[in-house]
Amino acid sequence: MIITNPTTKRIQILTSSEINELYALPNFNHTDREDYFSLDSETQKLVNELRRLETRVYFILLLGYFRSRPIIFNFSFEDVVVDLDYVRTKYFNGKDMMLTDLPRTTKTKLFKKLLSYTGFSNYHSKVDKELLLKRLNDVVKINLEPRYVFDECIAYFGQNRIALAGYTTLQDTISTVLSNERSRIEHILTENLTQSTKAILLKLLESNSTFTDLAKLKRMAKDFSASQIAQELKTHKTIRLLYPEIKVLIAELKLSPKNLEYYASLVKHKTVYKLRRHDDSQTILYLVCYLFFRYRETNDNLVSAFIYMIRKLTESAKGYAKQRIVEDVNIVRTKLKSAGSLLKYFIDAEMDDGLSFGDVRKKAFKLIPADSIKLLSDHLDNNDFDGRQYEWQFIDKQSSKIKKLIRSLFMSIDIEFIHLKDELREQYIKAHEELTAFKTIKTINLDVVSKSEREYIDLVVIDQSIDTATPTGRLMFNMLAAIAEFETDLRSERQLEGIAKAKEHGVKFGRPTKRTAERDLEIYNKREKGISIGFLAKEYDLGSATIYRILNDVLEKVSTEATKLSS
Repeated sequence: MIITNPTTKRIQILTSSEINELYALPNFNHTDREDYFSLDSETQKLVNELRRLETRVYFILLLGYFRSRPIIFNFSFEDVVVDLDYVRTKYFNGKDMMLTDLPRTTKTKLFKKLLSYTGFSNYHSKVDKELLLKRLNDVVKINLEPRYVFDECIAYFGQNRIALAGYTTLQDTISTVLSNERSRIEHILTENLTQSTKAILLKLLESNSTFTDLAKLKRMAKDFSASQIAQELKTHKTIRLLYPEIKVLIAELKLSPKNLEYYASLVKHKTVYKLRRHDDSQTILYLVCYLFFRYRETNDNLVSAFIYMIRKLTESAKGYAKQRIVEDVNIVRTKLKSAGSLLKYFIDAEMDDGLSFGDVRKKAFKLIPADSIKLLSDHLDNNDFDGRQYEWQFIDKQSSKIKKLIRSLFMSIDIEFIHLKDELREQYIKAHEELTAFKTIKTINLDVVSKSEREYIDLVVIDQSIDTATPTGRLMFNMLAAIAEFETDLRSERQLEGIAKAKEHGVKFGRPTKRTAERDLEIYNKREKGISIGFLAKEYDLGSATIYRILNDVLEKVSTEATKLSS
């Protein structure tokens, strides 16, 4: 979130304590002093080139502080008494010296000498600002959070071996970059969003009753109950009118997933009152990003509801079929004894041969009902009970439910044809068109129906036109079930695509690896350039002890390889 300081009107990026930690003179302990104020022969030679004791001491202090953090510190001897005593004692036997502040010209010469020795340069706005802005203009497209931009700014200074500029300079630079990004976005919004859509978006914040329209859109479905699904369908339908234009606009904005998510979160977590306080262009941007995510969210929720309803109906049909088969088995067991009496009719001498077959049938049906006779005959013929037929009978009874709720879901969801077979995709499009126009399916490609299912659908097809009601309902469910199975795969595909896109933007998955050979060498090289242990520990999310261990390991490896080469 962008916050400005009411006194200076500059963007506030760091807290006071963070600014002090970064820009204040380092506070060394004894171990730090031994580390940062150490001099090798080359550095000692450079110090000895200075004539006066005061300039020599000042340069050693300046170099030590620069090693800690690549910042040019302007200090007087009175500011660093403890460090001064350490340097005087270690390198000059505690020799007395003048403690008055050095002249500005002398300090300037020492600053230049330090930069020359370390291979760094000072930040010059005329030379460096344009390149820095170019880098940060790319950075804000990835993540426009000021702290993230600030960290990337510091990284830029380190990578280009430029001494870190003052905090206010960085504040102003980052403010410029964020302002540029806002201007870029506003221009795209102006060019690509129609006035009518802008008006509709802003109207979402108006309060005509207890809740604003936006508050209604933010309500999430809690379960798969009919009322919750109906609410999500209504939300989806409302956003759907705007979604095609929003989708094109999002592509034009070229925002990273991180920035998209950030803008959307402002709508998700802010009150309508706070959203109204922004400029219209900012509010519209936030709403566009939020509705982009919300539409996809409602679509996924409706897909989940669709799959849930199909599976629930399928499972209920299977349960019904099992129950019917159990009942059939009981009937067979019960009526099997009566089958003997039925067969006796054929050998009963007292039965008049003049009886018509119809009369015989009537006598038989009094003994065993016709349905039970069929079950017995199928059983005696070793035919299995037809559970699938019972499943379809159950689905037939649920036709009103299919038409009302499942069909509504089917007509609302957006399906991305990734796994869908060509014939099923074509049938889906055709079914969508006909259900919209005629509220029934009139044409069907029989290839979408498996051979094992065709006998149950019992189609009467003339020029691929279905002319009976029950087969249409069965066909509809058959197609929906097939699509539901593909949609399950499709959702997994979306997740894989999302992970791939996230990786493209530098998001790493799984537990991060703390140490690698490349990373160790990178840390060693940065330390050689004067970056402090504390700064490295913070940058790489490691403890100071680990940093020291890495430096020792790399140094030992370099020494070993050097020995091998010399031998």
